[in-house]
Amino acid sequence: MLNNTYKRIRTYPYKKIQTCRTLLICLLIGVFGNGAIIADDYYWVGGTGNWSDFANHWVKTSGGVSFHVAAPTPSDDVYFDANSFSAGGQIVTIYASTANCKSMDWTGATNSPALATTSTSNSLKIYGSLLLIPAMTFNFDGAIYFEATTSGHTITFASHIIPGYKEIYFNSASGEWTLQDSLSAAARDIHLVAGVLNTNNQNITCLSFLSGVSNVRTLNLGSSIIRLKGWDWYFYNTSNFTFNAGTSTIISYKTGGFHFTGGDFSYHKVIFAENAKILFSGNTFDTLILTPGKTYTLDDGETQTINNYLDANGSCSSSIIIESDAPGSQATISKASGAITLDYVSLKDIEATGGATFTANNTIDLSNNTGWTINSPTPRNLYWVGNTGNWSDPARWALSSGGAGGVCVPNPGDNVYFDANSFSAGGQTVTIYVSTASCKSMDWTGATNSPTLETSSTSNALKIYGSFTLIPAMTFNFDGA
Repeated sequence: MLNNTYKRIRTYPYKKIQTCRTLLICLLIGVFGNGAIIADDYYWVGGTGNWSDFANHWVKTSGGVSFHVAAPTPSDDVYFDANSFSAGGQIVTIYASTANCKSMDWTGATNSPALATTSTSNSLKIYGSLLLIPAMTFNFDGAIYFEATTSGHTITFASHIIPGYKEIYFNSASGEWTLQDSLSAAARDIHLVAGVLNTNNQNITCLSFLSGVSNVRTLNLGSSIIRLKGWDWYFYNTSNFTFNAGTSTIISYKTGGFHFTGGDFSYHKVIFAENAKILFSGNTFDTLILTPGKTYTLDDGETQTINNYLDANGSCSSSIIIESDAPGSQATISKASGAITLDYVSLKDIEATGGATFTANNTIDLSNNTGWTINSPTPRNLYWVGNTGNWSDPARWALSSGGAGGVCVPNPGDNVYFDANSFSAGGQTVTIYVSTASCKSMDWTGATNSPTLETSSTSNALKIYGSFTLIPAMTFNFDGA
């Protein structure tokens, strides 16, 4: 009995000490053993190589010989400097599906190096700042993720055009990024998923700019110019979203149609250089500029508010169409005071409200417009003359069959005719180059010599507000909308 008691007394503390020692060893291994938590500095050496080849390219000090035992992690800062490249045109290539680092800094790198990847499926994830230099080539065309978990991070692209079509993401609820120069990625979408993005008055060129989730996000545009080459400015979900337009300018260039989902926010200046649809939102614009010859579709039941200036001034050869996206249901344009004056416009299902006066000169009333003073031109019958030519060329249109050309091109109130005086030889072609061609009725009865109607782009549209008559002895090659 005494011996057993003695054993228990001796054994219990010993086991407790052993257990604590084991836990301590496991904790130390977890913290130090795999290098995932402790941040390190990684310096590239050895010229051309594979990002993941840590045994030959990643050292602990600039130009050093002590190599790391793993590739960089999200906690590690990576540096490319004067000791990284020994000859011109050497390349760091990312073969891995995901390359990680905290901050990436190319300051001091010599011999015009390059960063590239073997596949557009590969990703680069940066958890801190990015600093490129002009004297390098940035050929990474995979997706780029900025995922810093703290504020105060900067991004310098050094005026490089970011290649490829994969996305650029800003995604961390506690992250903040500030651009130090322009971001030029004309074929890439930019996604603000979470965090704070300060454009810092720098210009951005991208395909589309999107933020459609409910995460906490802030976008501060300052005086930046945002050039959009693709389909969307998409701010559909505005929960937890702070948007500060500043004195920025947003310009869309997408041929064939652009979707502006503005999130009911206030904008300084927006310019639609091509056709556009304003969807799912009523927005406020200090200045909104529409382009002659284009069509603009507004969300029915929503109000677009103009603080200062709406520029919608078409011309004799290029009128503007403004319409609701639901025939018979109005969209609204509002201005509290002053005046809005349009010229050479066609209006359909558009309500004007507010204390301002609304005047539309040389404008076609396509029905269901209220609040406007519309001064319409007299509807015309226009005849094509001059054989092969451009629909938008006034010299091709006359007020009588075979008459002298030189009148305004057709608008939605005009009937157009192609007849025996339109084409003098076989195979002559009428080509629609403008993004939107319009007329009331179109009639090819009596046209001779087997003419053709075509378009220069599938993005172009033909809007007919009356009847449409073709003939067998012609070619209809219009493949737009």
